[in-house]
Parts: sequence; structure tokens; C-alpha cells
Amino acid sequence: MADTHAQNAAAAAIGADDPAADWQLRPDTHAAALPPEAGTLARILQSADVRAIMTRYTAADSRAVAAQAVYKKRSRQAIYARLGAILVGGLFLLPLGGAGVAGVSAVKLGIVVQYACLGIALGLAAFLSARKLFSRWMEARAEAELARLALFDVVMEADEAARPGELPVLPLKLDYLRRYQLDVQTRYYLGRGEQHQHAAGQTERAILWLNVLSVASFLPLFVVAADYLGLIHIANVSALLGVLALGTAFSGILGALSAISSMNLDERNAARYLVVHENLKDLSGASLAQAREAAARGDDAAVRQFTDAVQRLISSEHQEWIVLRNHIKRPEHLVAVALDPVRLGMPAEGGI
Repeated sequence: MADTHAQNAAAAAIGADDPAADWQLRPDTHAAALPPEAGTLARILQSADVRAIMTRYTAADSRAVAAQAVYKKRSRQAIYARLGAILVGGLFLLPLGGAGVAGVSAVKLGIVVQYACLGIALGLAAFLSARKLFSRWMEARAEAELARLALFDVVMEADEAARPGELPVLPLKLDYLRRYQLDVQTRYYLGRGEQHQHAAGQTERAILWLNVLSVASFLPLFVVAADYLGLIHIANVSALLGVLALGTAFSGILGALSAISSMNLDERNAARYLVVHENLKDLSGASLAQAREAAARGDDAAVRQFTDAVQRLISSEHQEWIVLRNHIKRPEHLVAVALDPVRLGMPAEGGI
């Protein structure tokens, strides 16, 4: 029978989840909040290895946040500029201002506005291509999250002797990973998966309504077909230009909605995140209970088997970007690579 007292004491020392704050990776703050009986874990969290990883994590996280913000802002601006060019072109297919100087002036203004929008869109596209912001965002985020993984690996691998009055270190390490990694990531993947699912659904509904309107806009074509067949005669050019304008406008709006959804990777992320959440949720049940029993017995191998399974699930997406960038052929070693900045192509000092 496992020592349930050791399990309960370790869980109590780590404390109850705080979803509002636990997602922030702050091992120094965690160490300061631990009770005296958890001194073994506190010393591990205050070690030089953990501080070095946190330096790399903080630098990579800052770069990822900055690249993401610029990428999304400029991408949205490029989408809206393209949409503006299309809508202006559709609008000025109509004979605005009638014939004569007023009509010509209006069309000239439309041409200026349309090409200004096109110029902005092309400039932003060139900017995004030259700066490679999407790749920089994904790579920096991958490096930050691999550093997060490395932190918990260092914690689990550390061997700190317990002093008088302190709890055994293995149950403490396991519950630390449970609270600040397993529980945090389980909530994260559920929340983000539902957000992406909602966004993808909203886009699908918007496109559905636009498709309905687009079908309605095709009705005048039956009149045009009748004209070609000689059944009727159409002499009103404005009506024909209106059909062209409607088709152009709806094509532009549909393209913009599709581009925004693709930019946010809504469908892909919704499916992926929710699958990872379900797998992490499964590990949080019977598997976690068994790992706690193993920790109370001092069975480090069994505990590491459980924690490695958690780490593999969380790291799967971020490993892809590091593999592609560094041509690493053995992805099972990526957590170890995250600990070695030289192998990641970064300076040994200064973080990632």
C-alpha cells in the first residue's frame, strides 16, 4: 500500500490550482510560496539550471509575442486593403454621376482609391515576406515552449536530499508538474480549442449567408440568358453593370473572410487543440493517480514514464518547427536539445 500521507502532504504543499495565475511560468515565485516542508523543491526551483532556462524562456516568449502582434496586425491590414480595392472596383462599375465631367471625375477618383489600396496591399505583402514574421513567431514560440518543457524536465531530473522536517522530493516534483504543467496545459488546450472552434464556426456561418446572397445575385443572369436567347431585349447597361458589381463585391468579401480564417488557423487549431486536451485529460485521471502512488513509493522510473508522456503530448506541435529549422532527424531528443542553446543555433549566453 502506497504512503497516502506522503501523497496528501505533497499535494497540500504545492497548493490548490489558481487558473488565473498558474499559466505564468514563475518558478522563483513558486519557490517563495512553498512551505518549509517543501524546501527540497524550493531549492531545485532556485537553482542555476532553472534560472538559465527561465532566461531563455523569457527572451523567446517576448520575441514570439512581438512577432505575433506585428504579423497579425499587418496581415489584417493587407486583407482589408485587398478587399477595399475589390469593393471600390465593384462600386465604380456602376455609372456614378452620370455622363460627362462629373461621371469621369468620379471614376478617376475610384481608380486612384483602388490603386492606392492595391499599393498598400502589395507593400504589406512584401513586408511580411521579407520579414518572415510568421516563421519568426512560430519558431520563437516553439523555442519558448521547449524551454518550458526543459524546465519541468530539469525539475524532474534533479536529485535534492531532504533535510530534517522536509518531505520526500519525488512526490513534490510530481505535484509541481501536475499543477503548473499538466493542469495548466489541459485548461489551455480546452480554452484555445473552443475559441478556435467558435471562430471557425462564425466564419462558416458568415460564408454561408454570403453564399446565399451570392446565389441570389445570380438571378439577374437568367434575365441575361433570356436576352441571349432572344426572348427579351435588354437596353439598360446599368443593370448589367450592377450584376458585375455585386459579383465582384461578394467575391472580395468571401476572399477576405477566408484569408482571416486561414491567418488565425482556426479549423486546424480547433481540431488539434481539442484532441490534445482530451489526451491530457485522460492522463489527469487514473494515470496521475498511479504516478502519485509510484512517487510515494519512491519509484522514480514509473513517475518519469508518466511525466514523459505529458511532456510528449505538449511538445508535439512545437517540435515540428524546431525540426524544420534545424534539420534535426531525431525528434525524440528535442527536449534535450532545448537545454543546449548551441545545438539550437543560438549563442550559449544571453538566452533564446
